[in-house]
Amino acid sequence: MQCKDYVKKVAMFKDRAAVQLSDKIIVYDITVDDQNTMHYKEKERIRKKLDCSLLCVTASNLILCQDKRLTLYDFFGNKQREWAMDSAIRYIKVVGGLADREALLVGLRNGLIAKIFVDNAFPTTLVKLNVPVRCLDLSATRSKLAVVDENNALQVYSLGANGTSELLFQEAHATAVAWNNDYEDMLCYSGGGLLSIKTGDLPPFQQKLQGFVVGFKGNKIFTLHSATMHTIDVPHSHALYRYVERKDFANAYKIACLGLTDEDWRMLGMHALSALQLDIARKAFIRIKEVKLVELLNRIELERRVALGSGDKKDITSIVLGDILAYQGKYSEAAKCFIRSNQEDKAVTMYCDLKMWDEARNSCSNKEHLAELMHQQAQWAETMGDYREAAQLAISANDFPKAIRLLGDQGEVDKLIEVCRTLTKADSEAISQCAVYFRKYKAMSYAVEAYERIGDIKGLLLLYVEQGMWREAFLIIERHPQFAPEVYVPWAIWLATHDRFDEAQEAFKKAGRPREALRITEQLAGNSIVCRKFNSSAYYYLKLASECGSIQAGEKAPTADEWGKRISRYYEYVRTADLYHAYHLVHKYMTQPFTSSETLTIFNASKFLLAMLSDKATNPPQNISRVDVLLALGRLTSAMELNRMARTIYERLQQYVLPVAVQEQLDIASLAIRGRPYVDKEDYLNTCFRCSQALPSLMAPGDRCTNCFHPFVRSFVSFEPLPLVEFILSQDLTDEKAEQLILSGAGRKPRAVKEWKDLQQANALKNARAQGVVGSGAADVITFNDNLVDIALSAQGAGDADHRDPFARQLVQIELNGRSSGQYVPLVCDTDMLSQFRSDEIFIVKGNKLAKGLPSENKYYRLMVTSIGVTLCEGCQHFFHDEEFEFETMKGNGCPLCRFKREDTLAEDKN
Repeated sequence: MQCKDYVKKVAMFKDRAAVQLSDKIIVYDITVDDQNTMHYKEKERIRKKLDCSLLCVTASNLILCQDKRLTLYDFFGNKQREWAMDSAIRYIKVVGGLADREALLVGLRNGLIAKIFVDNAFPTTLVKLNVPVRCLDLSATRSKLAVVDENNALQVYSLGANGTSELLFQEAHATAVAWNNDYEDMLCYSGGGLLSIKTGDLPPFQQKLQGFVVGFKGNKIFTLHSATMHTIDVPHSHALYRYVERKDFANAYKIACLGLTDEDWRMLGMHALSALQLDIARKAFIRIKEVKLVELLNRIELERRVALGSGDKKDITSIVLGDILAYQGKYSEAAKCFIRSNQEDKAVTMYCDLKMWDEARNSCSNKEHLAELMHQQAQWAETMGDYREAAQLAISANDFPKAIRLLGDQGEVDKLIEVCRTLTKADSEAISQCAVYFRKYKAMSYAVEAYERIGDIKGLLLLYVEQGMWREAFLIIERHPQFAPEVYVPWAIWLATHDRFDEAQEAFKKAGRPREALRITEQLAGNSIVCRKFNSSAYYYLKLASECGSIQAGEKAPTADEWGKRISRYYEYVRTADLYHAYHLVHKYMTQPFTSSETLTIFNASKFLLAMLSDKATNPPQNISRVDVLLALGRLTSAMELNRMARTIYERLQQYVLPVAVQEQLDIASLAIRGRPYVDKEDYLNTCFRCSQALPSLMAPGDRCTNCFHPFVRSFVSFEPLPLVEFILSQDLTDEKAEQLILSGAGRKPRAVKEWKDLQQANALKNARAQGVVGSGAADVITFNDNLVDIALSAQGAGDADHRDPFARQLVQIELNGRSSGQYVPLVCDTDMLSQFRSDEIFIVKGNKLAKGLPSENKYYRLMVTSIGVTLCEGCQHFFHDEEFEFETMKGNGCPLCRFKREDTLAEDKN
């Protein structure tokens, strides 16, 4: 408060404060905020100069003391009442009360002590002393009065209801006194440099103090020293311990409520518990949040209620004392209490909880309980990590499963086999458990002994399988075929992990799980694609194609529609395998700094991929990138001086969104290629072996001839087109009859290929075409002239006027016809034509050779240039150059596409 004037006196009462200045008195309202900060707000101002020796304030009035008179003013300065005393007033204090009915405690010089109510004009005499009064105070209930007289003597009186008073006690050397507002029988007084605290009839507790006391609340004492207020925290432990010694737990609890430490509360609770003062103990334990002790009290009270219901008070008292002693750590005394109350189980349980096993056995007289004790001790030994001791105890208690588990977990196989040998065949489960641990710790001889003792064939098989002892396992399967799946399934998995997938599939089939074999192949195909091992992807897709014709045991025969779906899936698998096999070369070229493949091989593979992926409506297989194929072709065509083709490739690449670095390189290459002549080098251009037309650099979609739409047949090593022409059989021929005719026919002697390529004869053929083809704006009209055909046959050396090759005659007609109708129409061969073919120039592609049981039609091809060696793989039915195929098989991996080895087939035939 900033009064800005000389402060004469200050008075406070509850939420009121009065300040007397030189010419006025100001009354303030006191408020406290959330931060416990006091704020003062001016309420009233009395502009009068009122002289007084003492000043007091109440809720609505001011009390001024001057010599023998007490004057009551309201907050507006109006005089309300006045009291005239017989002697000078030495001490005045407001001791509370209702608003406008507060009580004043007044001490006079003549020793009179009176109580005055502000709404009553008549004082009430409390006590009359023979000496002047220095200080006085009323207790919280106004039933006791403490007075300090002029001789520094403290006197405490008990005030009766009828105005009588009785001296309770007195003390010397006191200058000021104050009652505790929270406890009726506690006061403090100061004097002689000491602070004394008097509680009931206990001796006072003293400590040093400077100044004198003005207030006392709880465990805080307010003192005044040299015009400064101080707050002192005082302990009440002295009074607590005295009351506990007297077993006066009610007053001890009241003292504790004034403010004590947790240890003092715990001490009070434990002593109250020992004295069976459960209410006091509960309050003390709740105060310090001792949940376990509160639960103990709840259990004790429950037991007492049950016992009181039966009338057995003595026994329940001993049990409660036993529980309390056990909690206090006096276990032997607690056990005696339990035994004395016929509660031997509680004593044993207590010792078991404490892991005092010897004491527990000494306290137990029941043999069944002793066995249970051994079980508990074994469990405790296991918990503590002493597994050998735990196992020994379990064996002593005839608990063999537990002993086996303990020894097995620790790997004590030597001791475990001793236990196993003591068991009989009736204990098959325990012996099986022993065998499991023997298998775990690779004790093979012990495991075999255990399984043979109980005749567990399945367990013995699992043991051999786990250890990879396949020969022993198959010997057992021969005697017990019903357990075949238990061996063949892990055998198949082992084969698959060692890259022996063909054998793994056979093993799965023997185990009756063909779907598992197919699933493994699909998973391997997917994994190889993700890992960018496209060569392996092609192999696995061919494996999937080989399974399209298989029918599982017990499965119904497929319908015609189902066979059609299988055939479609078969060709899709083969097509995907071809794409991945070709993309393997392109991927290596694009990602590796060096590659072992020839440039022409990569070029042919890229052209094949681009033709097969030209259909934008269908997405390419997973991880095959059209951009990589185009980039590879762009680089290769630039290096091979195929300028026209390179420019076309770079224009296609402009349609894609490429990384910045790649786009910059592409732009530079595009500019560089535009500076070259717009022609392709003729050395790398292909010719159709069916229609003899020179083909453009880029193939038609589907890798076909742009003129006759004949599909190219490529060698799947160098990807060069092979001189093979497809034909079909006439309707009167079957595949079996055609194959007999082809294999048995000697045919005519073929002419050399050089005669086909002779420049002079080519010019003659060109002239013949010019004379035989007439065109119009709407359609093409083809004129067949036998003379021109004979001229062409003679130029090719394919026959003479009397003996002509019908197959060559059809080819010449295609050459003379020029453009086709827009669709591929294969050549048709009848019996006479087949009989004229040589067996070494005809190839039969059988779809059911790769996919056993698939009802697919055969494809027939004729080798047009017999000087070029061509090989048909017996496994995947793909064509190769003789030298390339022989070179690849000499590496030891068989066919480069399907890994077929002729040696494996010969070995199977011998077997």
